[in-house]
Amino acid sequence: MLAHSTFSKFEPSISRRGLALTAGMFWILGSMFLLFRAYTIIGQPSFEQLFILLIGVIVGTLKSHFVLSKVAKKNVERIRLMSPQKEKICIFAFQPLMTYLLILIMIGMGITLRSYFPHSIYLAALYLGISSALLVSAIVYFRLASSVEQCPS
Repeated sequence: MLAHSTFSKFEPSISRRGLALTAGMFWILGSMFLLFRAYTIIGQPSFEQLFILLIGVIVGTLKSHFVLSKVAKKNVERIRLMSPQKEKICIFAFQPLMTYLLILIMIGMGITLRSYFPHSIYLAALYLGISSALLVSAIVYFRLASSVEQCPS
């Protein structure tokens, strides 16, 4: 018990509302990073390339609606129900641990794809799609942040 209380002093903790807002900010940060990656690949796209990029954004927006928005809602509900005895919770707890591992795998896949297809318009479209999905879904965190203000009873 002593070790737990000693380490908990160093745990970076935040209110539930702050955690939901932080999660949204992390998703926006990821979105901006991918947007920058896409820009470095395409620069000034041709008219034909714009069509491919537009498809990427449309697919990403659909992915946001059908997948990532649901993940964000699930994460907000997790935050709301997490450690009801605590007023503040760990800042890294906005996602399950397995999600962090999945993110590392996706980063590795992105690095691999970039090394094999450094100037691919399709890779840029993929980045734009994921970027738009993250950006649209981040809004869910901001919209639902007020619902996690109170600890559950």
